[in-house]
Amino acid sequence: MYNKTFLKYRDITVSRDLLIALAELHYPGNNEPVASTMVMHPTPETIIKIASCWLKKIPFVAVPPDASEPVLERAQKLVESQQTGNTTDDQGIFCYVFTSGTTGTPKIVPVGRAQVRAAVASSSHSIQPAPGQLWVLTLPLHHIGGISIVMRALLGDFGVWLTDDRSPGAIAQHIHADAQCGVVSLVPTQLQRVLPHLSSQPHREFQGVLLGGGPLMAETIQQCRAIGLPVYPSFGMSETTAQCLAVPPDLVESAPAGTCGMPLPGVEATLRPDPDAPDLQLLWVRGEQVFSGYANSGEALFDREGWFCTGDYARRDEKGYYFIEMRRTDRIVTGGENVNPVEVEQALAASGLLSKHFAVAGVPDPEWGQRVVLAVCNQQAPAPDDIHQALQHLERFKHPKQVIQVDHIPGSESGKINRRSLAELLVGKMIPDPDSI
Repeated sequence: MYNKTFLKYRDITVSRDLLIALAELHYPGNNEPVASTMVMHPTPETIIKIASCWLKKIPFVAVPPDASEPVLERAQKLVESQQTGNTTDDQGIFCYVFTSGTTGTPKIVPVGRAQVRAAVASSSHSIQPAPGQLWVLTLPLHHIGGISIVMRALLGDFGVWLTDDRSPGAIAQHIHADAQCGVVSLVPTQLQRVLPHLSSQPHREFQGVLLGGGPLMAETIQQCRAIGLPVYPSFGMSETTAQCLAVPPDLVESAPAGTCGMPLPGVEATLRPDPDAPDLQLLWVRGEQVFSGYANSGEALFDREGWFCTGDYARRDEKGYYFIEMRRTDRIVTGGENVNPVEVEQALAASGLLSKHFAVAGVPDPEWGQRVVLAVCNQQAPAPDDIHQALQHLERFKHPKQVIQVDHIPGSESGKINRRSLAELLVGKMIPDPDSI
């Protein structure tokens, strides 16, 4: 459904010929499908094109609406190189998506048709709308999270609700009162902004919130449970065709705070020490929904048994729940000690000293290797004593050595902090004394 106009997949899949005809209009050619770029505007037309490409077996490159010139050039070169590979069976490529690029240059992930079917099958064991209900789409369509919702609907028995109003108040209204709204996908930042608009229980047919993109603080989980809002944490990435770990529906009320769940059916997960930091464990996954390598890259990503390293540090408790601690590229090494910036940020938020518009990053330091720096935006910098008090339960080497005012916190539209860009921003604002606080 788009705003108030219905367009359910259980209806349009019956009209397969209409979709294929639409595909022919956008991708002419009666013999072989023509690979193409697709600018992923958040519109019904884009959703129909995605469905058409699946039914017509036309591979496409998902291009962000605000794509830079280098991204546009890479997308076009990929099409021209014919590495998109026209497909006539279900073993070919469905689409190519760009990673968020928060850890560097965006990579291009080929998403296979078999991966999509495996991911849809595994996600059916997680939360999803009841037959005939709608999944409120708030995620960008150029990310695998948005595309995966479209595909779950196309291959399932529910619809997608696409709306122009994605404000926290509008999302809260869907949860409160729209009986057709079965599931909403949110990232932690979105959920935290929606919660103030939720003063009572969701409508009785609401299945819950599928949460991705990072962990929730214990306080936020308590707020959700207090109003009867089911939240299903998960973990996934473009390389795993969206969620591959999730909290099982029957354990959502008892799942520990901060977990991203357990491996979905068809997915295996394990932890291995990082050779560069043996006290930290890296998450590895394996399964049919995991990709087989980046486009135009010879980078070695898999071991001999087909395990893929996600690049995330994680831990697993005695019950089998996984907890993502930080991205490998986010790790700060100061004086030989490892610092998790997310841990520091969560401690500051839990103390009440800072609530939003702040982030922690590591910047080069001649003495310490890296210096832990706190960036704050649109607010007064907290006093050094207040910072130390808020972080008193953390080792002293984890405390920021400097606080810097910035005009923005670099990040993705889903709320992920781009620590690489933040560090570059902070370098130009450093003061000489590293022990200033």
